[in-house]
Amino acid sequence: MIESEQRYRALTEATATVVWRTTPSGELVFASDIWAEITGQTAQETKGQGRLNAIHPEDREKTNALWSHSLKTRTLHENQFRVRQNDGSYRWFSVRGVPIFNSDGKVREWVGANTDIHDRVTAESTLRFSEAFNRTVFESSPDCLKVLDISGALVTMNHRGRCAMQIDDFAPFIGKQWIGGLPAAIESDAKCLKQTLINLVGNAIKFTKVGSVRVEVSCIPGQLQIEVVDTGIGMTPEQQLRVFESFSQSDPSVSRIFGGTGLGLAITSRMAKALGGKCVGA
Repeated sequence: MIESEQRYRALTEATATVVWRTTPSGELVFASDIWAEITGQTAQETKGQGRLNAIHPEDREKTNALWSHSLKTRTLHENQFRVRQNDGSYRWFSVRGVPIFNSDGKVREWVGANTDIHDRVTAESTLRFSEAFNRTVFESSPDCLKVLDISGALVTMNHRGRCAMQIDDFAPFIGKQWIGGLPAAIESDAKCLKQTLINLVGNAIKFTKVGSVRVEVSCIPGQLQIEVVDTGIGMTPEQQLRVFESFSQSDPSVSRIFGGTGLGLAITSRMAKALGGKCVGA
């Protein structure tokens, strides 16, 4: 028995974890020497409830409440709190204690251990701050941004992207497969879609004498968005509203200079509607 006790004490002193024992009512009767090294408390100062003086004032109420609950219910005790160090700084510790029962079912004592988790808590706090910062940047970006997992499935999209895609409920799109930002294939009328693109791009080229015509494609499951952007003569907001109407051109002089019947974009708009989409001037 004496040899076993000596072995136990040697083990507790050899570990960096603070090992402790209390009476059935929770009064401390033993704590390994490392507690004194960490806190500067003497053995006498830690007796009874004295160890609570080394716990951060903001954590004492919660610590007392959880410990009292465990003593009352005779169940596993777990908690995290800050412990004052010799130099006056604080480090986070976790505590875990269990009751030891006699053969008659009564608690003989409590045994437990306090483990330094400060580095882990600090890392988790830094990570949460970093994630919050990245989320702010992500959501405030004027660009349409999305996040895909390693398999190419959609995880999330920022506010600008959801607005551009006119998405009110994003949940149905989470986990949908994307490849390079676009689906591997779409189901549509190939001939009609091809003619729609030819009309839009051809119209942009006709009115662009200097600069460029750019085609941008973006997609979410169920919706393909094609933007034809040019540096041509431009349109007023009023002209943008009626540019896809029959016999409508941005200016009466346009037909004289560039030719055309004013039906091309109207036909294009009808084809887009037949495909389940729409044309919008901007």
